[in-house]
Amino acid sequence: MFLIEKYGIIIGSMTVRTFIVGIVFCALMGLISLVSILTNVDPAQGPFAIFSFYLSLTILSVSILTLIGFFIRKKIFPKSIPFSLVGVSFRQAMLLSMVLVGTLFFQGLRILSWWSMVLLVASIVAMEFYFISR
Repeated sequence: MFLIEKYGIIIGSMTVRTFIVGIVFCALMGLISLVSILTNVDPAQGPFAIFSFYLSLTILSVSILTLIGFFIRKKIFPKSIPFSLVGVSFRQAMLLSMVLVGTLFFQGLRILSWWSMVLLVASIVAMEFYFISR
């Protein structure tokens, strides 16, 4: 069964179980790629090695934080519709991953300080308030 969205994009229907399996698969692929990069790639090889590290770390952290957020919300709000929890969990996992990876990126550039961390967190909080108000 397919759903037609407002803009004419056809989206296949997905169950919550399919979503969880997909996120677990992404987490495993992110973990495998992160371990592979940490053990086999020299950071001095160039910017692609560093980009690969941050990308695999982002995929892994978004996947894990999405699953954690989803299951915590499902435990706290057992009567809510599961797909209403999926969007919030994914959005907040993306924002938390931006804080995590952004902090590591700033530290890698040696520009991490308390005020840069405050600015990073404030910008993420502002984005969350924007998404809540929509």
